[in-house]
Amino acid sequence: MAFRRRKLLVFLGMLSAACTVAPSGSAVVPTATTEQRAEQQVLRVAQKTLVTNLTPQASPLEFPTYWALYDNLLQFADQNYRLEPSVATRWEVGGDGRSWRFTIRNDLKFSNWDPLTAEDVAFSLLELKQRNWPNAGNFVSVTAARAVDATTVEITTTQPDMSVPNAVTLLWILPRRYYEAAGGFDGFRARPIGSGPYYEVVEFRPGDLIRFRKRTDGHPFRQPIAEELIFRAIPENAQILNGLRSGEVDVALGVNWLGDQANQLKSLGMQLLAFPLAYNGIFMPWGLFEVKPTPLKEVRVRQALNYAIDRERLARSFFAGYAEPANQDAIPGSLYYLPTAPKIPYDPAKAKQLLAEAGYSQGFKLTMDYTISQTPPEIAVAVQSFLREIGVEVELSQLEQAVFVDKAFGRNNLLKGDLWAGRNRDTLGFGPSRAGIGCGKPVGAPPTTVNYCNPEWDRLMDLAYAERDPQRRQQLLQQANQVELNDWASIFLLIEPGFVAATSRVRGVVIQHSAYHKLDSFYLVR
Repeated sequence: MAFRRRKLLVFLGMLSAACTVAPSGSAVVPTATTEQRAEQQVLRVAQKTLVTNLTPQASPLEFPTYWALYDNLLQFADQNYRLEPSVATRWEVGGDGRSWRFTIRNDLKFSNWDPLTAEDVAFSLLELKQRNWPNAGNFVSVTAARAVDATTVEITTTQPDMSVPNAVTLLWILPRRYYEAAGGFDGFRARPIGSGPYYEVVEFRPGDLIRFRKRTDGHPFRQPIAEELIFRAIPENAQILNGLRSGEVDVALGVNWLGDQANQLKSLGMQLLAFPLAYNGIFMPWGLFEVKPTPLKEVRVRQALNYAIDRERLARSFFAGYAEPANQDAIPGSLYYLPTAPKIPYDPAKAKQLLAEAGYSQGFKLTMDYTISQTPPEIAVAVQSFLREIGVEVELSQLEQAVFVDKAFGRNNLLKGDLWAGRNRDTLGFGPSRAGIGCGKPVGAPPTTVNYCNPEWDRLMDLAYAERDPQRRQQLLQQANQVELNDWASIFLLIEPGFVAATSRVRGVVIQHSAYHKLDSFYLVR
């Protein structure tokens, strides 16, 4: 069974060359020599959604809040997936490729003053897998994790898996002794602690507001400037834009600005950093094919749905040049990306012909789930309109983020819609990261957790993840991509930009990697 089959939807990717990317380590707006830092370093951050609890169980999307409270094992140094130390200072693979050893630094403490050790790292990984938290999909091959000694942890896999060091960039370290003394997950969720630079949770209103205060004893290798971070959930783009304009918000993260809104921000003198982010598409839960009749089983139907979409119009109308039409479930720059893939034409007449050939000349009805944090309602409605033109009626279901994530990961017996809109980013640098992709699924999980199933795709991905030679790995990944393209596995939409917006009072606006909005370098001037 392919271990690659459930690599996690972390939802978001690499971007088109049309967007401006600030060099890693450089600020968007240089600090003038006459500027002075503001006396009150309270950074107010707007996001469209916030977690409902402060544990890594909540959602794999909430990187900024996790970075405040927790540390992870390794981190990416730049957009090219170059790894650098974090909690671990060294890492090496065993001769058979089935074991990895990480050397842990010995100067980190949790907020209860317990030292962070290799035992905490091993516990965090095993707890994540046992409870099937969202990031568990990145560790499907892992069978064991153990502390060799206080500063060495060993991770064992079922077969060679060269993605392990990349995967542990999303392993947030939990305090084992405190966690168990609290009575397990429920107790820890009520009062979570970490080793990150913002120890104190001053205020937490689930899904609405989080206020962190910086630890007073300093952090061994992270030196954030802001004394407090205040995260607010503001669901509408227009509200966030007004907050930036009025000065009630300093920074906006994870906002899928439409093109006219992005241009308006720049016209108002705001800082706007566009960076590699996401493939945005409409996914088809292939597991549904097993449990109910659906026209989506037929490849000509899936092809027809792709021909029905005018991607050029979507990119032009909604993103004003910040996005590009997508022709595959991958982004330029990803090892999985296939440069030779042809563009998908907008051809509604051909789409109707394909439907007729498949026996659906009268059309049919589908349901589609989406959440505004990943898909603007305007895009969902546009897709609905395009498909209606070829006789396919789509009922839209806008979900809260938490419900959408539960559906995506097959939790709580929630059944996905026939289609679900979302982003897919190659967060780990090893091909498409999509929840449930592949023929395998967790033991006991419903078949609807499977988003795509082709044994040849599984075989190629297994080979790619075991391959030590980077060039050969890329070849295997591209061959797997071609299999997926031949199946018309998704409705391919756009290569979408991500943005960080900030007022003119903010300095140090640097994005190290699309997944890592740590905010450590951000600060306010007078």
